[in-house]
Amino acid sequence: MAKIPGTVTLSGIIAPSDDQDEYAVTEDIWNKGGHRSVDTLADRDAIPTLRKKEGMTVYVGDTQITYQWVSGAWVDFVGGSGGDKTYIHTQGTASATWTVTHGLGKRTSVTVVDTGSNTVEGDVLHVDNDNVVLTFSAPFTGQAFFN
Repeated sequence: MAKIPGTVTLSGIIAPSDDQDEYAVTEDIWNKGGHRSVDTLADRDAIPTLRKKEGMTVYVGDTQITYQWVSGAWVDFVGGSGGDKTYIHTQGTASATWTVTHGLGKRTSVTVVDTGSNTVEGDVLHVDNDNVVLTFSAPFTGQAFFN
């Protein structure tokens, strides 16, 4: 294991010097779990396993999407309070069939757009209240918005 330059080995609780200290106690890159911000999907995927924690979130600047670590995989984060539940699925690999687990517990409406924000028509199969299969005439990448 490589030593990190400019650090101090600790054996107690990390805290600021006093309640007026303007310096951060830690940088999010060194945390386990919680929330952090990274530039790219590659940066997100490079987070070491021992620094991942169920439920943690990561905002990726390139995609402008927040992802959540759930059951050993990154999924689009669904947050908020009040109102109706929504889910956004990002299809990063071109495919004519998208299989989506939205987890909303209801039969949803869905709007699909390609990477140029053009609405795309296709067939919607509601497998159950949490899973949908979307079928299109040609493979493409884009997003599906569920409500």
